[in-house]
Parts: sequence; structure tokens; C-alpha cells
Amino acid sequence: MTALLAAAGFAALAAAIHWAARRADRRWPAPGRGVFGPGWVLGFLLRLGGVAVLALAAGLRPDLFPPLPAAIGYLGVLVPLLGLELRTGR
Repeated sequence: MTALLAAAGFAALAAAIHWAARRADRRWPAPGRGVFGPGWVLGFLLRLGGVAVLALAAGLRPDLFPPLPAAIGYLGVLVPLLGLELRTGR
């Protein structure tokens, strides 16, 4: 049960991070073709912050946040959403 809750919690975190990153990307679009805008940079930092939260939670409380289920929950939501973002951004 703990593994399921950890996976679901980090999946929800990944969805919230993706939503915030997409909103930031719409708010601050890229200045030109081939240039990363501030919205992209903020989205990258948010996603990297999610990885840091995952590592911190799994490192400090592995009894509450088992590393493998939490990582599968986070990456299982984040990676498909990134693929969808790449597909819709063309």
C-alpha cells in the first residue's frame, strides 16, 4: 500500500509540474526559432526540482517513499507528457 501511495503521489506531482511548466511556456514564449525562452528554462527547472524532491523524499524516508515505485510514478507520468508536449509544439 505504501508503494502505491508513493507512486500515486509522485505521479500527481509530475502532472502538477507539467501543468505549471506548460503555463510558464505559454506566458513567456521563446524569442525566436532555435532559442530557448525563459518559459522553457523555468519548465526545465521545475522538472529538475521534481527529481530533487523525489531523491530527497526517497533518501530521507524510504519507508514512506520507496524509491522504485516513487520513481516509476514520477517518470511514468512525466515522460509521456513530455512526448505529448513535443508532438503538439511542432
